[in-house]
Amino acid sequence: ASVGGAILQAPSLASDQTFWFPTVGGTLVTDASFSGWLTTGNTLPGPGSGLLGSTNAYDVDLIAGGASNVRMTLLNSAAAVLLPAQTEMRLGDAAGGEYSALKSPASLPSSITYILPDVLPDSARQRLQVASIAGNTVTLGYTDVEKSTDVSFDLLYEGTETDAGPIDVTGMAITVLPNKTYAFEAVVSVQYPGQGTNAEISFTLPTGASLHYYRVTLTLNNAQAAGNKTEAAEVYDAPAAPDEAHYILKGFVRTNGNGGVVQMRLASTTAGRIIRLTQNSYMQITTN
Repeated sequence: ASVGGAILQAPSLASDQTFWFPTVGGTLVTDASFSGWLTTGNTLPGPGSGLLGSTNAYDVDLIAGGASNVRMTLLNSAAAVLLPAQTEMRLGDAAGGEYSALKSPASLPSSITYILPDVLPDSARQRLQVASIAGNTVTLGYTDVEKSTDVSFDLLYEGTETDAGPIDVTGMAITVLPNKTYAFEAVVSVQYPGQGTNAEISFTLPTGASLHYYRVTLTLNNAQAAGNKTEAAEVYDAPAAPDEAHYILKGFVRTNGNGGVVQMRLASTTAGRIIRLTQNSYMQITTN
């Protein structure tokens, strides 16, 4: 039959076939020369075959389960892919069934663009940080920042005898990384149970590291310079219980090519006598 110059003609068929027309207006295209989408590929211009999209100035929506269920839009007006409000981008795991997902917040005062770092991290322990902000664009980078939490303990006392050698103070140990400089601070509160002795405080460090600090006696409010305290013991005047003497140690730790643990140690200045490090003591090591 001839309709407006068009001809409908049945092909050679092995059996009858039924063609259903759309319920809304549009153009039915089955020939590649009309830039239609074919199951065997298409002739949209571009680097290669098998392209899916639009050569006209229209967005391309990808739907699933219904025309209103837009899961992704390829934007014509910007070099961007848009997911509808709070639609998750899911990355499935190799084992199957589980995934990691990225999702926008429910509300934003303005659009934000995050730019990933353009270099590799230097080590496995580095973390992402905000390197710069320009308008609504946030550029990310890597940081070596490591913040050690304050190490404290609720300990009545730590006892030792000098003829047994100094002992590690429970809880006073913090891990540090190689090739870094850390801020160091400690509060040492000491006493003895009436036997007449003083405390010896020392520190063990990773190989090649050094610890430098000033000591402030809180009861006298005077600063006493202290040098490199890698292993050398320093004497702290300790009163008889229940009184305590309090000292602040403030300085820095510098590591070399080795990481490890900074450990506070305690001993008595008098053989056979007990010294106490009280629960008012703590140690912390941090970086900027």
